[in-house]
Amino acid sequence: MKLEFGTGSSFSRLSKKKASFLVNYAIEYGINRFDTAVNYGNWTTQPLLGFTLKNHLKKNRENFVITSKAGTHSKGHINNPNLFTPEYIEYMIDKSISDLNCTYLDKFYLHGPIINEFESRGIIGTVRRLIKLGKIRQFGLNTNDLFFIKKVASGFYKEISLLLIDYNLLEQNKSFIFKKCKENNIEISAGTVLCQGSLLQSPLESFMTKGNIFYLLRFLFRKATKKYIPQARIFREYAKRSYPKEFKSIPLSFVLNNSFIESIPIGMLSKESIEKNVNIAQKPISEEITQKVGEWCLSNCQIV
Repeated sequence: MKLEFGTGSSFSRLSKKKASFLVNYAIEYGINRFDTAVNYGNWTTQPLLGFTLKNHLKKNRENFVITSKAGTHSKGHINNPNLFTPEYIEYMIDKSISDLNCTYLDKFYLHGPIINEFESRGIIGTVRRLIKLGKIRQFGLNTNDLFFIKKVASGFYKEISLLLIDYNLLEQNKSFIFKKCKENNIEISAGTVLCQGSLLQSPLESFMTKGNIFYLLRFLFRKATKKYIPQARIFREYAKRSYPKEFKSIPLSFVLNNSFIESIPIGMLSKESIEKNVNIAQKPISEEITQKVGEWCLSNCQIV
């Protein structure tokens, strides 16, 4: 299954009991991939996920795929966290292993470095050493720098085997690297496939449904999320009119049907959302429909 149980800042606000219930329910539903990051939830999300997974990983670590990330953020546990030094990366990987109660990470992404930082500070050698030591099995980048993405896709860095990119119906501009990634055995993970939920409902509808002011404020004041509002509205109006029964399953199905996408981290904060997403993953909307919708969105509502 391509789905990864994503744990962002919202996950950190759950009680240990609720978080454990959701993780256990996801595992029962067939999800064995879990995605987090060192600094999510002001450094509290990752330890909470580690708590919920402790017994599962102790029993059978090889049955799970555990992903963490580190990168630019405002608060850190070491000096100058934005410098992307080799020491920074090793510290973050060691912290992730400790927080998650495991002996290694399946995947580790560095979020947001510029290409000069990555190439000039000894990072590549450190990554190579950490893979050899068995602390991480795969290393990747999470970046929106198209030049950097193209260079990774070309296979230039033999240490990089993963790319995490924003890819959804409104952001199809990175699809040009898919074939090249496949040729060079670089796995692609697609983030923000639902555009923070805006492809399914408006920010106000989301607030009314969830009863949580956080969701509304995120759309109103967070630049990275606010950008989705106008184009998502155009998509929803088209999809509701053209596919009234299927429209809420189309955004996830669109990415699931893409054979180049290996994994999809997505937040699931309720039993219902786990069931809904797994059901779509098991039986996505037909490729004929998602391809047609994707082409329409490419012409009518892309985020530039």
